[in-house]
Amino acid sequence: MPDTTLPVLPVDLPAGAVARYARHLSLPGIGLVGQQRLAGTRVLCIGAGGLGSPVLQYLAAAGVGTLGIVDDDVVDLSNLQRQIIHPVTAVGTPKVHSAAEFIANLNPLVAVRTFDTRLTRDTIGEILDGLAPHIVVDGSDNFATRYLVADTCADRAIPLVWGSISRFSGQVSVFDDGHTLRDLYPEPPAPGTVPTCAEGGVFGVLPGVIGTIMATEVIKLVTGTGTPLVGRLALWDGADATMRTVRFEPQPGSAALRHTTPPDDGVVCTPAPALTPDGILETPVSHWPELAGEGVRLVDVREPHEWAGGVLGDPLRLPLSTLKTGDLGVLEHVSRETPLAVYCAAGVRSRAAALLLGEAGFRDVVSLSGGINAWWLRR
Repeated sequence: MPDTTLPVLPVDLPAGAVARYARHLSLPGIGLVGQQRLAGTRVLCIGAGGLGSPVLQYLAAAGVGTLGIVDDDVVDLSNLQRQIIHPVTAVGTPKVHSAAEFIANLNPLVAVRTFDTRLTRDTIGEILDGLAPHIVVDGSDNFATRYLVADTCADRAIPLVWGSISRFSGQVSVFDDGHTLRDLYPEPPAPGTVPTCAEGGVFGVLPGVIGTIMATEVIKLVTGTGTPLVGRLALWDGADATMRTVRFEPQPGSAALRHTTPPDDGVVCTPAPALTPDGILETPVSHWPELAGEGVRLVDVREPHEWAGGVLGDPLRLPLSTLKTGDLGVLEHVSRETPLAVYCAAGVRSRAAALLLGEAGFRDVVSLSGGINAWWLRR
């Protein structure tokens, strides 16, 4: 395997560093030179959320010399279940500021550069030019940003440590030495086809597992110890406590696919049409009171444990998991001519349910885009 150690020049450790990093200094594979290389390294972390939290915490603790943090979001109460770099007192404040304060309290020997901005093709270039990172870590939460970061790093030959999470599982890889994200996933999935954390939920400790592995890969690349995940994808299943890795090679044509993701704001955010490509009629969840007033029956296809948090109106309750088995439940004896408005948490499951209900013979089914979460947020 080729040498993937980063071209980082060791720097002298500052006063107090020997005691702080004593366990690294005595560790074969790191030692004094490895610690000096860490002190001379600049890392750019995309995102200060679930994955960014453990990445930033452990890289700061390990003594990475400079940490850049990019995030334009503010801390929300719902973040605290997994984004453990932020305290409750930071709710409503920029994530980059909260993360920087944590790092300063953890290790004042680390320099922090914050970028409270949305990542676009223009801003990523400016940030990379200004910070000149040796390595980039992508902990972003949307596909447009992931592909923008991956394509840009590939163009500039900057090693990229990449991770993603969903529900109970996560993935990690290192894109370097000709390997890119597009070798694994040539193009991003269509908008709305993959549940967000708000839609599908996320196991609170999962970002800690995946983010810690990502931080491990950074340290391995910097110090030259171990075998990094270059050309390998690690797959962690938290529910079954299993880890497996699969190998992949650079694919012909991957470079030609770069920059096909909308780069303008890093987020795919286009108004949903009345009729989706899969033939599902869709309307914003804000229309549900009017629909209910017109005799349209609401159908809640979330799981039973979600109903305890509240429902819209007086819905018929039919979990998508039940509907997928072919069981129509409470709709079994409902006339197929009855107009139905289907909703879930964020609008992904409702589209799947609408399609199944259409196949079951219901002739007038609409999916409420945005789901109940969007309705709650508008109030």
